[in-house]
Amino acid sequence: PVTVSLDASDAGSGVAEVRYTTNGADPVGGTLYTGPFTVSATSTVRATAVDNAGNRASQTATVTIAQTPPPAGNLLLN
Repeated sequence: PVTVSLDASDAGSGVAEVRYTTNGADPVGGTLYTGPFTVSATSTVRATAVDNAGNRASQTATVTIAQTPPPAGNLLLN
């Protein structure tokens, strides 16, 4: 699993709320963000922040989880 943290700031009126989804759906009706959350499979995280003046800003990111571990490396000491 991967821990995802969201952050929003607004120097004017302040942030009223941040909502998110992990399935790529519109986050307007998504989960209210209260702290870091985990995803355990590749997910499209969409988040929207609303300030106290009613302005909205949104972001989308794909979180990719490798299904197989990376290959072992070689360590050479001289």
